[in-house]
Amino acid sequence: MKKYILTIATILFASIVQAGESHYVTTPPDVVVAMLDSVDVTMADTVVDLGCGDGRIPIIAAAKYGVKAVGIELDSEIAAIAKQNVERNNLGHLVDIRQGDILQMKWGESRQVVTVYLDPELLQRLRPVFDKLPIGSRIVSYQHPLFGYGQGKVIELFGHRLYRYRVIQKIRKQKICGPRGCTYVDVAYKVIEGF
Repeated sequence: MKKYILTIATILFASIVQAGESHYVTTPPDVVVAMLDSVDVTMADTVVDLGCGDGRIPIIAAAKYGVKAVGIELDSEIAAIAKQNVERNNLGHLVDIRQGDILQMKWGESRQVVTVYLDPELLQRLRPVFDKLPIGSRIVSYQHPLFGYGQGKVIELFGHRLYRYRVIQKIRKQKICGPRGCTYVDVAYKVIEGF
């Protein structure tokens, strides 16, 4: 598996050279693997990389775990490079690269593993998008925490930082009053918290 990841990394390096003027910052392949391992990706998950660049996270997710993966990239030239990388790795049956705006992201009902390597301002603007994730989903952010959510343990890897979050359901008691008096009922709500 390690040899396969190294081969993917070589193909991805060639794609960075092709990107030319378009600017994006890549995540090292070993950090990608650590990101995915840290949130326990399973076959029940779909991996979604917001701002996917050359497609390395969806490609590695599909290659290592055999899961379906989606990459969303705003820049059409970079999205085209990501699509070429998917084809070069023969992973078109598992990986879908979409050119689009991550701030307009809509989730399916199945749980997701969302990966991000974005600046703190954009992460803050993504809060309404994250809040719509289904229960059981996880988010892993490379280098920057998601402000406004409870912070979990920070994973440190040779100067790299990973921040993990999960979408869970909690129950609270709510007082309901009517003509016959008051009672308490359990009300479910969704929360995103670090772990």
